[in-house]
Amino acid sequence: MTQLLAIDPGSSMSAWVELDGNEVVCHAKEPNEDVLLMLLTGRFLPMTVVIESMSPRGLPTSLQEMEAIWWSGRFWQAASRHAEVHRISRDEVKLRLSGRRSKVNDAAIRAILIDRYGGIGGKAAAVGLKASPGPLYGVKADVWAALAVGLAWQDGPR
Repeated sequence: MTQLLAIDPGSSMSAWVELDGNEVVCHAKEPNEDVLLMLLTGRFLPMTVVIESMSPRGLPTSLQEMEAIWWSGRFWQAASRHAEVHRISRDEVKLRLSGRRSKVNDAAIRAILIDRYGGIGGKAAAVGLKASPGPLYGVKADVWAALAVGLAWQDGPR
């Protein structure tokens, strides 16, 4: 399977996860300028890149959302020099991971990911401790969303 770089763009910082199949190779949340430089230089490329995109909601949009959209476009342009680039909406991520689009919040997605990696061992097996790290050790904040983007993309349409 081709390695995958999944990005959850933000207004000033973005989270990313590199996956090799289901294995989390590395991950971080970094300033957008650093993520852009990583994509421009081809640090992780060529590989497939998937970027979370926003969907119309019929509600007013904040400046932070507009900035995240702008950065998403910059990431797309930079990555497309070296890789196949795709986008996936948050609604599609929810659908692919949970089977539904509504009433699925970040905590529910995080629980799905922990179950997927930890199985019957739960969070202790999935995340682990410093002395005995699990496959998701160190994943926090928006990196969970980037991981969800990558796994949803790999899972494909339902």
